[in-house]
This record gives sequence, C-alpha cells and structure tokens, in this order.
Amino acid sequence: MKRILLLFILGTFFITGAAYAKRHEMVKQVDDLKVKISMEMERHNQSGHHSSEEESHHNALGGNEFNIFLYDAEDKPVKNAKVKVNYSMQTSGNMPIMEYNARAKRNGDQYDAKLNFSMKGEWDVMIFIKRPKKPLSKVDFSIHVE
Repeated sequence: MKRILLLFILGTFFITGAAYAKRHEMVKQVDDLKVKISMEMERHNQSGHHSSEEESHHNALGGNEFNIFLYDAEDKPVKNAKVKVNYSMQTSGNMPIMEYNARAKRNGDQYDAKLNFSMKGEWDVMIFIKRPKKPLSKVDFSIHVE
C-alpha cells in the first residue's frame, strides 16, 4: 500500500512538473565550436501563477533558464570560456530599444544564464564566447516570446 501511494505521489509530481516547464534545444556551429543551447521556460498566467498551457516553440514572459554547452572540434566540453548573453527587442513608436545582458556562470560542463523577457514579441539573442588564445565567437538567434 505504501508503495502504491509513493508511486502515485511521484507520478503526480512528475506529471505536474511537465505542465509547468518546457525545454527546447538548438545546436549552432560557430568557428571550431559546437554550441548547444537548452532553454527551459516557465509558463505563467496573468495572475503570475504557473499555467499548464504548453507551447511547442515559444518562450515565456519572465524568467527563462538557458543552459549553454560548448564543445571543441574533438567534441570535448569547453570549460574555460567566458560566456555572456545579450538579448534585445526592437520596439515600435517612441519606445527605446530594450536591451539586456546576462553573464552565464559555469556549472560543470555547462554555462547557465537566466534571461528575463519583459515583453511579448520577437527577441534577438546573441551569445558571446571568449576562450583563451581564441578570437571572440558569436552565436545569434531569435526567440518568440508569448
């Protein structure tokens, strides 16, 4: 009986967790680097509470966890880089361009950054990667925020 109850509780926890967060990944090649970007987005409703609404390719307003994995030409993890993320949104009318920076912190074989999208729409993201004795590498992509 205890096992059944434990399995039920764990199952509920994992199913509920899947409704609150969604992970997307992309891989980009730049210079001699393979850059894998893994993004976890939390969905919130207008009251600020988590929403179970799932999107297949959209990020969410508010905090979004980005995990950046760097691999060299031999497919080995790069652990000695400095990684910075710049994200911006072109606005219409008299509003100035919204531009933010986040420094990614190394965490084992990955670099972690939290991006806080403040408005719905298209955001341009640029990742700057500086490695010892190598030129600055840049990876750019766009994200649609809902």
